[in-house]
Amino acid sequence: MKPIIILLLALFAVPIASFSQNNKAHGPFQLQGIIIAAGDKLSLAYASVGLLNKPVGTIADSSGHFALTLSPENMADTVQISMVGYLPLMRPVREFENSGETIVISLTKKITQLNEVKVSNQFSHVVIVGKQSTGTMIQASIIPKGDSAPTIGAETGFKLHAPSYPAMFDNVNFYVSANNFKYIKFRLNIYSLKNNLPDTLLFNKEILVSLNNYKTGWTPIDLTTDAFVINADCAVTLQWVDYNKDMLKSPLVLIPAGISFSHINYYRMASQNKWKTVKGNLSAYVSLRD
Repeated sequence: MKPIIILLLALFAVPIASFSQNNKAHGPFQLQGIIIAAGDKLSLAYASVGLLNKPVGTIADSSGHFALTLSPENMADTVQISMVGYLPLMRPVREFENSGETIVISLTKKITQLNEVKVSNQFSHVVIVGKQSTGTMIQASIIPKGDSAPTIGAETGFKLHAPSYPAMFDNVNFYVSANNFKYIKFRLNIYSLKNNLPDTLLFNKEILVSLNNYKTGWTPIDLTTDAFVINADCAVTLQWVDYNKDMLKSPLVLIPAGISFSHINYYRMASQNKWKTVKGNLSAYVSLRD
């Protein structure tokens, strides 16, 4: 078992941090560790770990462990760790420079005052927003493409504009036209918008969806029991959080897309990277009640 060295960091009870023994002076190095909840100390599966606004990142596994490969040029950057329902944590890379073999990072639960939502006649009108056709002349990859190992944590989605507000989610649906993974898992994220880009997660509940046995076609995500209500336009995205390396050929998951100059799609190549936009209309739609 690797030794664990406890390193006290301001405002956090038990952050532990470390680099692998491949020192920064000799080239790339790894930041390795586990992410836990500050209160009950339980590990947090699928937390996002990455360099803030950089295409370098990863996702913790189902037991909260992660390994992030960095280079000497990253010493001036900032590591951000985030998780649905928890306050994000930011630390300079150099703060971990002289640590030991493993990191343990504590995240503090986000306390949100929830307004009671009563499902009444206010939410009786069902509307469908998005693209329900599945033509495959144009297809968009929802994971990074290339010959090298794909970067887990990549995220893709679209801007949702409802006919009226407030509106309540019934379900989110997306169509996969090609899937080389025997098992792949995504997290559904719903963000507020700032400057027309995804900004803050709107809800504290984590929604995960898995595709098994190279599944293609429509995949519905039922949200009828969650009472997710939006009061303005938002971003709806899928973030890649887990997979099985048993795959067909190269890693590939495709969603059909149509040409459109009025619809906005969002993507980022790593979990804490800057968002980018592209015009188009993904084969994905949302059922809302307003």
